[in-house]
Amino acid sequence: MDFRILGRMDVRSSGAAIDVRQPQTKLVLGLLLLEANRMVPTSSIVDALWAQAPPATAKAIIQNRIAELRRLLAESSATIITHHGGYALSADVRSIDVWVFKDQMEQARRESDARVRVKLLDGALGLWRGPLLADVAAGADGYAPALEEARLAAEECRAEALLSLGEHEPVVHRLLGLVADHPARERLVASLMTALARAGRLGEALEVYRRTWRWLDAELGIRPGRDLAELHDRLLTTNADAPAVPTVSVPAQLPRDLKAFAGRADALACLDEALATAQIVVVSGTAGVGKTALTVHWAHRVKDHFPDGQLYVNLQGFDHTQVPMRPEQALRQLLSALAAHLPLPGDYEAQRRRYHDILHGRRVLIVLDNAAGADQVRPLLPPASGCLVIVTSRYQLPSLVVTESAHPVELDVLPAPEARLLLTYRLGRKRVDAELDAVDDIVARCARLPLALAVAAARAATYPAFSLRTLAEDLSDNLSALSGGEHDTDIRAVLATSYRVLSADAARLFRLVGTHCGADFTLWAAASAGGLPVRAARPLLAELTRTHMIIETRLGRYTMHDLLRSYARELCDGPQPDVMRRLLDYRLRSALAADRSLLADRYQVELTPQLDSVTSESFAGLTQAVEWLNAERTSLVSAVTWAADNGFDAYAWQLAWALRTFLEWRGHTPDSLEAMNAAFSSADRLGDATAKLHLHRALAIAAQRLGDGTTASAHAEHALRLAPTVDDLGMLVRTHRDVARFFEDADRLEEAFRHAQQALDAARAGADDYIAGRMLNMVGWFHSALGRHDIALIYCRQSLDMLGETGRETQRACTLDSIGFALHGLGDYAEAAAYYERAADLNHTIGDLHTAASVLVNLGNTYEASGDLASAHNAWHRAAAIFDELRDTRSTEVRDQIARFR
Repeated sequence: MDFRILGRMDVRSSGAAIDVRQPQTKLVLGLLLLEANRMVPTSSIVDALWAQAPPATAKAIIQNRIAELRRLLAESSATIITHHGGYALSADVRSIDVWVFKDQMEQARRESDARVRVKLLDGALGLWRGPLLADVAAGADGYAPALEEARLAAEECRAEALLSLGEHEPVVHRLLGLVADHPARERLVASLMTALARAGRLGEALEVYRRTWRWLDAELGIRPGRDLAELHDRLLTTNADAPAVPTVSVPAQLPRDLKAFAGRADALACLDEALATAQIVVVSGTAGVGKTALTVHWAHRVKDHFPDGQLYVNLQGFDHTQVPMRPEQALRQLLSALAAHLPLPGDYEAQRRRYHDILHGRRVLIVLDNAAGADQVRPLLPPASGCLVIVTSRYQLPSLVVTESAHPVELDVLPAPEARLLLTYRLGRKRVDAELDAVDDIVARCARLPLALAVAAARAATYPAFSLRTLAEDLSDNLSALSGGEHDTDIRAVLATSYRVLSADAARLFRLVGTHCGADFTLWAAASAGGLPVRAARPLLAELTRTHMIIETRLGRYTMHDLLRSYARELCDGPQPDVMRRLLDYRLRSALAADRSLLADRYQVELTPQLDSVTSESFAGLTQAVEWLNAERTSLVSAVTWAADNGFDAYAWQLAWALRTFLEWRGHTPDSLEAMNAAFSSADRLGDATAKLHLHRALAIAAQRLGDGTTASAHAEHALRLAPTVDDLGMLVRTHRDVARFFEDADRLEEAFRHAQQALDAARAGADDYIAGRMLNMVGWFHSALGRHDIALIYCRQSLDMLGETGRETQRACTLDSIGFALHGLGDYAEAAAYYERAADLNHTIGDLHTAASVLVNLGNTYEASGDLASAHNAWHRAAAIFDELRDTRSTEVRDQIARFR
């Protein structure tokens, strides 16, 4: 499948056009293509679709648009992946014109042969058929300026390459219109003037300059830049090819550009933006992330903007053999490059004054590499507005951002497509394409860290006879395979230089969170791992963030790349059961707090005593609880299994119990089954009948949802036998209730009704009005399911009265759904639809998406029965979108239902 968005959207499969008709669907697809293989947050899609106030149903509308795209892309290799908080389009970027354009631009920048460069740029520019997403509303405006800038930069490079080949006529033909449209692009103006002069049209060349001068003066209040003015002067006095005679020496100290530089399109665009708006840029990131490579590559790209020279100093902030360079040493080095013919003043302040005097009125690019801190950099900052300083550091240097208005550019590890591109540049496309799976493994085992990828690529290049699969398998977690033979190319040694500058307490916390906390973690998890109060952990995490040993992905949540995690494990002193016990305690208390936000009246169990050194999460409401559970789901389920395997049996079953509601509501049935099975072995070893009863109930429902009726029946029978033995009337009620739900899923309604009635009788015997109210609804529901709708309404309305109008949202939503079902059965469709809408909204609000989708199916059925097919389709589409998000097979059933009633 091919996607073209540089112009009107054009999607093709095997050459045949695919019609994406709905404008919102087009825009969503456009955003996903622009961020191919990266997550696009739902909030960004909302902002793009609705510039002002989004509707209350915005997320449901987006889910419908995503569902529509999944249908359109069903036969292609491109897939849409749902992430927590957004969506990503997984696709081969070679099938997307905007990514092909970027790739050809990168190749052109690296190409030394002018003819090949022109050919690459012609191919890149030929992809443009009009403005970005020309047939879509303004939702992609955030991407258009950078891409338009890249297109114009390609035109500039093409014109200059053609002029270097002596081909001036094509330049004149192309640039006459472009310069008229973009009179402020002085590189285009210069190329047009040069081409006209070489074509014997000197008068026209001079007129182009006069028009540019007038436009800049009238529109921007400025005059042409130095390069363009000097070109004009040369054309007046000499021929077009006469070089300018430099009046001062121009330093050119940039290190060699990396020929195989790959990716970093976003960071390069950010630097391009800073070129016009900033005087200081701070490029920060962890060790080995490619700060220097990016900075040097970009500096070579823009050095023509700095005709007075380019300076480079390695400040040795993290050098394993030398101490960081003192500012006065760096200043002397800079002065020597700027004025080698002048004697150096002996006084430091005099040196600074000369430095400032020399740079005054000049346009110089200054690269201060590998800075140890802001105090090392600040004395080297020039006062001149025409200069640009780029600082690289493993620290974030926030004080430069605050006090000097520095523009921050923070580097993370490479996105997977860019990491593969790096290997492709270094190993050749033929070798990479032959073993794509092995390449993906190398990318993953190198944690997408550029230095690690470069070392791995060097090993592969050194041993061309070895398969990439062999090399991938040789990469291991102990970091030994990622050594290039020297300190600067040894991953362990490079990481050690960052680790050694940490305070003792921060170093200890780095070891603990890297070894024990999982893929990402919160402030409270880190505090618990270290046995620290939150107020003590917070500054330590801030130190680790400043030094890029960890990354704060969003407020209060942190991660680190896999190689740093491997390094932390190497530094840790073997297994630490006390740390794991604290983290299990943190996860149990936090999961329980989240569970209470979901279902405040849920039956409570007696927990293991809380450890004094553990601080658990607290949640301001349902939304925060669900966000935390979504983010932590994988690590929480893994913690249940780990606890069961390592003898922490009480934690294993209690944590599984605390997760039950969330896993059921969000449709994570396989996770629920994994957690409950692991926990059951722990409960069995403990001989805890109450624990086993809880887990039998949960396993019955999970097995039934996965279609394993035999296993579900066995667990239901075990639960019924155990319930009377625990001497807890509430547990008896809940067991009969769960077994009723199980029989309902198995379509054994009479048996389900009988257990619901037994649950109601037990609740009344226990004089628990709330539980009795819940069971009234369940009995009413089964009356309705068996066709006794009038009786059902009596039970369900009694239930609603007992539950009240506020609080207990989960049960009220359930009862509203039951009343809607009974009213539908009685033929009162309008009233039934009103109750279903209330039930669906309430379920969506509390986060029970599985039930919300089921209610929407019922709502659609009611609309269909009333003859309102448009409303029925809307409700069914909303339901299918939720089932898609939950990866629930009912999505197919709902879509089949939609197709039948078209």
